[in-house]
Amino acid sequence: MPRELNFIVVGASVAGLAAAIGLKKAGHEVLVLEKAERLGEGHSMIPVGCARVPPNGSKILYDWGLGEEVNALDYPTEVKGFFAGYRYEGTGPDHARDLLGYQSYSEEMLSEARGNYLIMRQEDIAKILSDELHRTSSESAFDTPQRPSVNKSEQLIRFNANVVSIDLDACAVTLANGEVLRADVIIGADGPNGVVRSALLKEEEDAGVSWDDDGSEFMEVDPQAPALGAMNPPRWFYNGIISQEDAAKVDSEEMKSYLERGMSIFFGSNCTAVVLRTGHGLSFYVITDIVATNISDSLGADCDSGLRQLAMLADANTASPPIIFQRVEYTPLESWVSESGRVVVIGEAAHPLIPGSLQSYAVSLEDGAFLGKIFTHTDDPERIPEFLHAFQEHRQPRTNMIAEMEKTYIAVLALPNGAAQRVRDAAFRENYARGRDLADMMEGTEAGDTMEETRFLFGYSPQDDADEWWMTWGRFHDSPLAEGPGRNAARQSWFDFANGNMGSLPVAHVAVSTREDGSAMPLEANLKSQWFFTTSSSGESTPRFDAEETESSSL
Repeated sequence: MPRELNFIVVGASVAGLAAAIGLKKAGHEVLVLEKAERLGEGHSMIPVGCARVPPNGSKILYDWGLGEEVNALDYPTEVKGFFAGYRYEGTGPDHARDLLGYQSYSEEMLSEARGNYLIMRQEDIAKILSDELHRTSSESAFDTPQRPSVNKSEQLIRFNANVVSIDLDACAVTLANGEVLRADVIIGADGPNGVVRSALLKEEEDAGVSWDDDGSEFMEVDPQAPALGAMNPPRWFYNGIISQEDAAKVDSEEMKSYLERGMSIFFGSNCTAVVLRTGHGLSFYVITDIVATNISDSLGADCDSGLRQLAMLADANTASPPIIFQRVEYTPLESWVSESGRVVVIGEAAHPLIPGSLQSYAVSLEDGAFLGKIFTHTDDPERIPEFLHAFQEHRQPRTNMIAEMEKTYIAVLALPNGAAQRVRDAAFRENYARGRDLADMMEGTEAGDTMEETRFLFGYSPQDDADEWWMTWGRFHDSPLAEGPGRNAARQSWFDFANGNMGSLPVAHVAVSTREDGSAMPLEANLKSQWFFTTSSSGESTPRFDAEETESSSL
């Protein structure tokens, strides 16, 4: 390239590190600014300390050649069975464990997705990505005959670099020590409460921008209003860590199940608990409407006895104290890109997912991989706004869809006791008794459509999506996104184009996956969840259960 672009990434989160890797591989200059002293601080998601990476995320790691680093960790990372399901209350007067069954995705589905379901320590995935960033700095080609060694002589991540303000027009950041840094592009990967997202919200507020609900990350919920039925998840989150030493105090059979399955889900009435294998210890979280000062008190009176022991161990962990917070409905951004077209947010800063989401890490990896791939096609500073708007226009429909899926996922885990819950549990037990995995269970039923959507979710490739934009839009340089200043002109031009109002120009897909016959499949923004729900005439998502056909309505 005659001139590489200069990028500043605010936040060494998974999204920030992934973007830095992708951009470095594309041949650009990157500097990551992290306010913490080291990796892994300040970017923990629920579950704390634990990174769940489904196949659409792990395949990005594999594509970058990081499978060897993942496999070299001193604990198993692959989840062979998707999860073990139990009743939250347990059974009998002693609240003994009540198994609903084990669920897994088929080997065929995982093979098609080119990925595995991974559970890793958050600090380990951060280190693997950091090492790859420094390895990439040695040789910025996508395909190398030999993997270069990690080279940390070049400062690619500055720690203790607290960004206190952003000049969106000048594309500059000011650090707490007064230092001002400038770049061609600033990428905000510092989370939903970060300085970059805040600056974009302030810019929209000053411009009088009003948000259209149709594309928001979250439904705006009045806390004083009645609950929105079964699809409104509980609002309080309690998370703790059980260390390897404390895990030795857990019943050996229970601990064996936690370690072998990787994820254990306890289905309760208006509550749920999830236990995750985290290295050689456990991460444990509860989602409920009960307000308490510790995890033990959040469990309620009727609770599996093993869960209560885990809560006591987590509450007593002074090295990693429990985290308690209430779910926040974040104000959505009308645009992820500044008016100047030079500042963009990614990951949780762009599209915060509900805590406890399965896709948090995968979506962050997707964002970074998409940005890196799309910027292989330009070194022209004048095209930066066009490329950043293309990032949002391709990624936002998918992240909106995933956000709604995640809300539904958690709501279904916490279905109130009643007819729908009984049908769900009965289907779970029957499926387990028949030895069927999720795909086999749904074959030939309406729920099979949902499994196809899960295949599509896992099969997505951000690199292919970025190339699709380039081939159907980006290579036609005289595009409306390159004409006219400002966010609104760019967005309107794109929507005109996407709606077929741009004459004979090619029609772009929002995203691309591949069917078994090799043909392209465009992403629809209103895909249903991998959990079963339909849309009522009022537009509200409700569980889809059929008491007469439990096979077609099981999870």
